[in-house]
Formats: sequence, C-alpha cells, structure tokens
Amino acid sequence: MKRILLYLVAVLLVAGGLYWYLSHPKQATAPSPQPGAATSTQVTTADAVKQLFADKYKKPLSEIYVTVTDEDATHAGGMVTLGVGGIGEGAVWFAAKVNDAWTLAFDGNGTITCATVDQYQFPIGMVGQCLEINGTLRNSPEQACNNAGGKVTTSLCCGSANDFPNLCLIGACGCAPANSHEIRTCDCGAGKCFNGKDCVKR
Repeated sequence: MKRILLYLVAVLLVAGGLYWYLSHPKQATAPSPQPGAATSTQVTTADAVKQLFADKYKKPLSEIYVTVTDEDATHAGGMVTLGVGGIGEGAVWFAAKVNDAWTLAFDGNGTITCATVDQYQFPIGMVGQCLEINGTLRNSPEQACNNAGGKVTTSLCCGSANDFPNLCLIGACGCAPANSHEIRTCDCGAGKCFNGKDCVKR
C-alpha cells in the first residue's frame, strides 16, 4: 500500500511539473552574430555618400548614382551622376570622416582646392593635384617631374593623350604622326620613365 502511494505521488509531481512547463511561455532569443558577419544595419561608403548628395541637392536616392574609386579608413573619392537612370550631370567627389561620420568635402568638375585637401588631410595619392589660393597647382605633373629630377619637354603623342602621360606604358605616344599632337612630357633620362607622378626605372 505504501509503495502504491509513493507511486501516485511521483506521478502527480511529474504531471504538475509538465503542466507548469507547458503553461509558461518561453522567451525567444536571437542567435548571437558571428564575429565579422555583416548585419543589416551596416551602411556602405557609397550609400553614405549617396545620402549626402540627396540631402545637399534635394534629390531622391533613386536619381543618385555613386561610384567609389578610392578609399581608406577616413577618406574616399569617386564619381557621381545625378539623373533618372544614371543619365545626367556627372562630377567628381571627395569625402572625409569627421567624428566617425562621412562629410562631403568636394564635388564638381573642377580641381579641389588645396585648402580643402589640407583641412581634411586627404592623401596626395587620392586627390592628385589641388588648386592653391594663388591659382597655381600643387602636386601637378610638371612639379612632380621637376621634383623627380626630370626635364619638361614636348613630344608627339596620340591624339587622346593629355600633358604628362604615363610613359612607362606602351601606347601613349606610339601613334602615327597623322594621329598625334604635341603635348608636354617628362624626360627622366636613360633607363627611366615618368609614370605620371615620379621618374622610375623601366
């Protein structure tokens, strides 16, 4: 008789515990993200810059097309087109991070000012040349040629080539005379060539 009572008590305890478990909803938990995994809240540089253009020119995001061509941790540059379907006015842009947020430093078809370059500490290799307040160009190819020990001269180069082309590559000045025009080039001397920024060994 005692054994039967113990058995009944055990059954009642198990049944009571099961009822409590089923009658109390369990709190759902989201799986922890894996280290390095992308989240839906991450914003790309292109998206951030796109929003800057939308705010500046009061354009819908659907009419803004941004391309990033150069970027580091705190600076970026590229091209932008404003217009339906990517057909419209295009320009160059440069942006810098200020207080961990992207700021549009320059956009347009001209040359970025050296004051802006200095203010945001853009790398020379990203912006190339910039315009000084007196109208001269800083980091211009001509200046780079002289600094590298080269000599500014003129040469017959392909009609599509501009002043101071990369002479380390074959083709810039390899067209027939009828398809060439005279431009300024940098003569680095024997065994060297001008790559647009410096005199280097061939």
